[in-house]
Amino acid sequence: MTNAKQHFEQLSLAYVSQMNISRRQIAGDSDFVLIDVRNPSQDIADIQDIIPGAIHIPEKVLLGEVAKLGLSKDKQIIVYCWDNMCSLGYTSATKLFNAEYTNVKELLGGIAAWKSRSLPLLRLNSEELD
Repeated sequence: MTNAKQHFEQLSLAYVSQMNISRRQIAGDSDFVLIDVRNPSQDIADIQDIIPGAIHIPEKVLLGEVAKLGLSKDKQIIVYCWDNMCSLGYTSATKLFNAEYTNVKELLGGIAAWKSRSLPLLRLNSEELD
């Protein structure tokens, strides 16, 4: 199997549901890192709501900032963006995979799906988004 084919198969199956994350958070599971990869737009209010426990690292600076976290390459990293139409989650998962992080998943449906299930959100102030 070629590297590209392995990559596609791994990423195409690497989704996790909102309820899975919520249950893990309630249970106090700390075996994963949740990263909001949405890039700030002109309206900073667009990204002020994040999933509790998530770290906001915009996709455009993802690899450098993740490296600063000192995560092991097999730590489970779950990324999310806006919704199913947003490619930032897939792009970020691909970047992490290519940087040899081996346990990368994407939150199915992004923050829109999280909100649609009325799951809790955390409001960041603008200083936390810089």
